[in-house]
Amino acid sequence: MDNKKKIGVGLVGLAALGAAAAAYLYRKGGEKDRAKIKGWVLKAKGELLENLESSKELSQERYHELVDKATKKYGHAKKATAPERKRLQKDLKSAWSKIAKELKS
Repeated sequence: MDNKKKIGVGLVGLAALGAAAAAYLYRKGGEKDRAKIKGWVLKAKGELLENLESSKELSQERYHELVDKATKKYGHAKKATAPERKRLQKDLKSAWSKIAKELKS
């Protein structure tokens, strides 16, 4: 993947990850959890973006592995609940379709 393509994927990834994190933090009933969750969600998202940018090849399987790794690492470190981690994983994994479209263009 050339540098121009990596930058494009990174930008699309950042936008998708930002949307997923916002949806997670501002969902109905999320007010109580927002302060507790925000830090680890942002750290996990940042690590995922770094890993996306440094990946030589990116497939859906690899992307999902990176999502799982980041959410597991930061979710456990910050004592997030299993439902919180699963929700973030689901939201981040759903961003793959946008990333895949950018990779094809």
